[in-house]
Amino acid sequence: MGMGGFQDLTWTDLWTTQQHAFPLDLSMTGYILALPAVSFVILLFLQSEKDLNRKWIRIFFLIAVFLCTLIFMADLSLYPEWSSKINRKAMASLAYPDKVLISALSAPLLWMGSLLSIYLLVNYVLFCFFFRAEIRIKATLPKKVIASSVLILLTVIGMRGGFQPMPLKKSSVYFSRNNVLNLAALNSTYNFMDLLIHSEDPVENPYAFYSNEEARYIFKQMHMHVSDSTVMISKLAKPNIIMILLESWSGDVIGPLRGEGDVSPQFTRLCT
Repeated sequence: MGMGGFQDLTWTDLWTTQQHAFPLDLSMTGYILALPAVSFVILLFLQSEKDLNRKWIRIFFLIAVFLCTLIFMADLSLYPEWSSKINRKAMASLAYPDKVLISALSAPLLWMGSLLSIYLLVNYVLFCFFFRAEIRIKATLPKKVIASSVLILLTVIGMRGGFQPMPLKKSSVYFSRNNVLNLAALNSTYNFMDLLIHSEDPVENPYAFYSNEEARYIFKQMHMHVSDSTVMISKLAKPNIIMILLESWSGDVIGPLRGEGDVSPQFTRLCT
């Protein structure tokens, strides 16, 4: 698919990436299992000596697997074009479905469709293996209490991504100067859900710690100077200075800023 940045990776890089990715993968798994775990505990106490009805849990997992697969495939199709996973810019582009369709059609549809089919097939086989039979509940009340407590505890630990004091964030998987490894370690579903939850831009400026009058006064005080105290760094009265302002650019496409160096080669050459 022409994904830049993968050519020089070593097996050590891949193993290190997997190590950093595992806690966030575990956290996303815990969040997905939270609702089924709570429901399982409730049914465990309500349906004593009967078959545990797991029909809705099966439906839940089928939908979850399908959605996670779609998000994963969307990341794969987006990376060759943007050198990034789904981000706020990609979410904002959904307001223009015609452009999104054109971008999607530029992806290798046959390869992506084949990979999607294989991915769904493997997950469906695993799903059928784990849900191949009903569970008979014959445990006593103390055993049910112990089993439900352990299940909830493991789910909470999974949601937190381990035993660390603070819950995980997306930034926890960023460990390398090679942004390809960071993106590979970032769980696609976790990243997508985080964007949905924190998608709204603040209505007010969150950094407005002063009123407009106070800010103007401080600004004026900071820039007050005596005319003869200015340090001239050029011998020319009117030095030739070019100021470049990057509009709608991000660091992940600028090589000197540790981004993808092959996205904007002319600008990279200018910087170096």
